[in-house]
Amino acid sequence: MGGNVEKLIQILQGQVVLFMRGRSKKWQCRYKLADKKWRRTSTGESDQVAAGKAALRIYYEGEVKRANKLPIDTKRFGSVADAVMKAMQTELDEGTGKAVYH
Repeated sequence: MGGNVEKLIQILQGQVVLFMRGRSKKWQCRYKLADKKWRRTSTGESDQVAAGKAALRIYYEGEVKRANKLPIDTKRFGSVADAVMKAMQTELDEGTGKAVYH
């Protein structure tokens, strides 16, 4: 990690790490999901306790997305729609999909 990091706070045995950059008033977090990739994002919070709660929410939402084979890092609707359509087609191919998937 580059920049002026002042303080690191580990949560969930280091799976989630809170930090504040030198020129920022908002806490950032980095987190590692079961796929072993580190991701970074802002918690959007300036209060440490609220930032910790936000970081945990971000982590658990990422795990749910990963478990459901949805894109974790994207903000583009098209990427999410493509992943959902692919999952629905897989279910259709396996014979477990619903008729509305067509």
